[in-house]
Amino acid sequence: MEKIILISLLLVLTLNANSFKKIKEFENIQKNKKVFVILSMEYCGWCKKQKNEVNKYIVNKYDYMEYIIIDKSSNAFRKLVSTGKFDTRFFPSSSIIIIDDKNEVNDIFEFVGYQSADNIIEILNDKEIMEIYDN
Repeated sequence: MEKIILISLLLVLTLNANSFKKIKEFENIQKNKKVFVILSMEYCGWCKKQKNEVNKYIVNKYDYMEYIIIDKSSNAFRKLVSTGKFDTRFFPSSSIIIIDDKNEVNDIFEFVGYQSADNIIEILNDKEIMEIYDN
C-alpha cells in the first residue's frame, strides 16, 4: 500500500514538474491557442513561487491552455516585450495571450507582479474576458 501511495505521489509531482514549458524562442510558442505566460528571471524567488502556485491550483483545472515560462535573457522575452504589450517593471509578470498565424500577439489579460491563485482563477472564470478571442 505504501508503494502505491509513493508511486502516485511521484507521478503527480512529475506531471506538475512538466506542466510549464521553458521557451527560449518566440517561434516555439504555440499559435492559435490560449497560452499562460510567466515572464521570469533565473534568480527570482517570486517567479518560482508564481510557477508553483499556478502548477498547484490552475494547470490541471484549466487544461485548455498551454503554460510556458520565458526567462528575461531569452530571445522570446525580447520579442514579446518589443510588442509593447507587457509590463516588465515587476517580476514575475504573467499574461494570457494568443498568437495568431501572422505572429500577432493578442494579450487577453496581464497580471503584473506575483498573483495568488485566487486572483488568477477569478480572471480565468470571467467569461467576458476569456472569450474575447474565441472563434
